[in-house]
Amino acid sequence: RLGEGALFGEFALLADRRRHATVVAATECELYEIPRLLLRELAAAFAEVGPALEAFYRERLLSNLLLTTPLFALVPPEHRPGLLARFAPIRVESGAPVVRQGERAGGLYLIVLGAVEVIRDLGLRSATVLASLGEGAYFGEMSLLSGDVASASVVAAGPCELAVLPPREFYDVVAGNPALWTAMRGEAEARRLANAQILTGRTGVV
Repeated sequence: RLGEGALFGEFALLADRRRHATVVAATECELYEIPRLLLRELAAAFAEVGPALEAFYRERLLSNLLLTTPLFALVPPEHRPGLLARFAPIRVESGAPVVRQGERAGGLYLIVLGAVEVIRDLGLRSATVLASLGEGAYFGEMSLLSGDVASASVVAAGPCELAVLPPREFYDVVAGNPALWTAMRGEAEARRLANAQILTGRTGVV
């Protein structure tokens, strides 16, 4: 719910992608529309405009994901702003590894824009795609929960915008939210079983 002085429409404008939500007037409103061309001219004329808009839209995207991702619904509403502040934005180019098999994950990753592939290296130049994850999905929790190295690599399937919750921050968050810890352990176990089925050939579903 947005009030006086707020802006919207930056997602489709900056990312040049489909809109993720509908905006409806809750009361009689007076709005000002800034055309795409004018905004680009402003960004070209004033160096601080572009970065400020980029930071704003990334923060709103992450905020929306925390509101709409079922997992984070387990975090009390009053704690979500603090949780949002703990995430750090990361931009990853297509084909770049985010998590490497055999190494510890760098935290809990949330996909803000784009998609990634989870790949298990089986040796002898053989690899299996275990999953394709899109916007709103998360990964890295299996390594964090087990305290072990990652059992698969995660690679950007295209240019990606991610948000990462570093390990120390992750453990602090789940320690204060037992329901979140329990839900993540359940999801991690379900993923392990699904991966095992794929690797043993019992199902071809990814």
